[in-house]
Amino acid sequence: MRSLLREPLLHFAVLGAALFAAYGVLQPASSDATEIVVSAGQLQAIEAQFRATRQRPPSETEMQALVENYVREEVMFREGVALGLDRDDPVIRNRVKQKMEFVGEDTLALEPTDADLAAYLEANREQFEIPAALSFEQIFFDPDRRGQNLDRALASALERLRRGTTADGIGDRTLLAARMEAAMPGDVSAAFGAEFAAAVAALPAGTWQGPVRSSFGMHLVRVSWRGTATMPTLAEARDVVAREWTRARTMEMRERFYTSLRERYSVRVEGTAPTNARAGAR
Repeated sequence: MRSLLREPLLHFAVLGAALFAAYGVLQPASSDATEIVVSAGQLQAIEAQFRATRQRPPSETEMQALVENYVREEVMFREGVALGLDRDDPVIRNRVKQKMEFVGEDTLALEPTDADLAAYLEANREQFEIPAALSFEQIFFDPDRRGQNLDRALASALERLRRGTTADGIGDRTLLAARMEAAMPGDVSAAFGAEFAAAVAALPAGTWQGPVRSSFGMHLVRVSWRGTATMPTLAEARDVVAREWTRARTMEMRERFYTSLRERYSVRVEGTAPTNARAGAR
């Protein structure tokens, strides 16, 4: 008897009976609830998924098994929903929320016209502006090597350079480029780091400046030429503008879709909410 009670099949049988009994209480049977329709479109989707995975059409036996698997999933899903198993599962809630957002995007999505893209380009010029290129030379100082003498070495070298001394023999050896010609900010950032690129972009041209920090150490820098930022035409940047327009439009449509759904509901918050939550609910 004890071995029978430990039998897993018995446990599943008892659990199944309990679920069936609960379903009978929570969800009375109806013709609609007990009918599963596998539509022609669903059959096509099942076959297409098999083709994409196996690179061939399913046999008749395989198709029957695929349909039966779909029916099995549908039965288990309906039974679970009827028992409310989906209500407090954060994974399921998040997945359903994502699908609803996709529904909203598919329903409201539009293809942009040239006028749409041109207006978006004009309204977001800073996003698409091609930054100015620049040419500069740099002298590297190694903090590990210089130690406490670093600041004094930098100040002395900067004074000599501004008096007209050539850069030869000043600074420490490095594999970093001594100069960059007509370099874009991204190229400077890739070579020296974002902090260095931002600082050099703000330096006046024509004189030695510094010290400027990089990912490697400290530098003295002389900007010899700086170009001007330019705006691309729609023809030149169409793909990028279209991608950003679509992203922005998707966010806007998603918010509109939610707002339209939100208006159908009233919200009641029971208990005492935290101060910041009450302030945000106004």
